[in-house]
Amino acid sequence: NQDPDSSDLIAREFAGVLEGARKEFDLVIVDTPPLLGTDEGQTIATLGDGVLFVVRAGGMTGPINEGVLVLEALKVRVLGAVGNALPRSQIGPYYY
Repeated sequence: NQDPDSSDLIAREFAGVLEGARKEFDLVIVDTPPLLGTDEGQTIATLGDGVLFVVRAGGMTGPINEGVLVLEALKVRVLGAVGNALPRSQIGPYYY
């Protein structure tokens, strides 16, 4: 069972970790749990400067739209999206 206070613990402890990392590094990227279905992803999103979605190719647009609405309600800046698991037939010669 998930601890109902886990998001509060993350917010308290992770904010300090993130602050320390910002002092040491020019760019800090945090890979979080999914935005929908858990509180942790949403809690961590509020601590950052923005969110970059990672979206699986062919994924449903409903959850993506819902995630954007959640972030807007939390006043979190959406920076954009990155496509993941693109079919090789759609990858051009400039793929990294």
